This record gives sequence, C-alpha cells and structure tokens, in this order.
Amino acid sequence: MINYSTYWQLIGKPSRGSLISTALATLVITNVVPKPAFSQACPEEGCIVEIASIQPAGDEFIVQFRSNFQPEMSGNHFHLWWKSELDVRSMSLDEEVRLGDPKGEWDPTENYPLHVTTGASSFQNRGDSNELCVSAGDARHNIIDPDVYDCKSVPD
Repeated sequence: MINYSTYWQLIGKPSRGSLISTALATLVITNVVPKPAFSQACPEEGCIVEIASIQPAGDEFIVQFRSNFQPEMSGNHFHLWWKSELDVRSMSLDEEVRLGDPKGEWDPTENYPLHVTTGASSFQNRGDSNELCVSAGDARHNIIDPDVYDCKSVPD
C-alpha cells in the first residue's frame, strides 16, 4: 500500500488535474515494475546510466533509465539534474572542496528503471533548461566519472 501523505510531502501535492496521472505513475513505479537483479557495484567498464525515455506525468516527468548496475543510495546511484551552464562535475558534493567551483543541484535516486522527477529534477526547478541529465554517483554523492553522463530533451 502506498502512503500518499508521505509521497506528497516528498514531491509536493500536484494540481488537481494531474493527481490521477501522478498516482498512476506512482503505482507503476512502486508496484508493477520489477527491479532488475544485478550488482550495484561498477562493472569493469565503469558505471554507466542513460536516459532511455522521458514521458510527461501530470506536473512532472517519468524518466526511464538504462544502466549496467543496480543503483542503491548507500552505494552507487544516479544523479539527475536539469542541464545548465554548470559542468557535470558540479553535480558532486566534493566540487566546492576540490576546485572551488559552485556545487549544482541534483536529484539523487536509486529508483530503477523508472523515476518520477522530484526535488532538483522537478519540472518546477527546470529554469530555462529543456534537457534532463543523469550520471552515476557514489556513496559520498560524488560523480564517479564526469566523462560519462547522458542528457535528453524533455517532451513539450
């Protein structure tokens, strides 16, 4: 059973018109889609995650990922953000410490293969961007390989 009061606290209560599609998206993600059974450790070729598709879901988007590892928040997981003038390296907690550059805002997630945008990846936080990006992050919320990321345009 889904605890909607907790869900709405996390993503904010949707507008009345989007309530049904958001609830359906939640049911699909939490109850219907099985999680693949493979390791959360990076394989020899490194942790790779791509955006397979982006679909509207009320006031948000459902993002479908393709990955060669099973994300887990206590280990390797995904960082999802709106593309901006900030470099992918800015989507790490260590960015300000290492380089003195500003740290970006991202949505860390272990939801796989589907994720409803929330937090930093919420439609409300997109600014002028029309692309969502994803990369693999480690347990300390640092980007594992800043050369390996994927960005896709969101549907109009």
